[in-house]
Amino acid sequence: MKKSTGAKAITKLAAEKGISEEEVRHEIQVAIDTGMVNQDPKVQAYWNNMLKKGVKPTPEDVIVYLAKQVKKM
Repeated sequence: MKKSTGAKAITKLAAEKGISEEEVRHEIQVAIDTGMVNQDPKVQAYWNNMLKKGVKPTPEDVIVYLAKQVKKM
């Protein structure tokens, strides 16, 4: 099975940092959970733009979304 771009990024980051892929995913998930409960309207608007049909994004989804945002700059 072919790995997604987000999964490849997690694998690469884990290798670079000398930690497990699970730990990388966990840390990204903590950031997602923290960001999604932020009450700042600008932060909420950003997350709402990222959500697909109201479903919380996975760490892989966030990586891909953010990479696309950077490319637009």
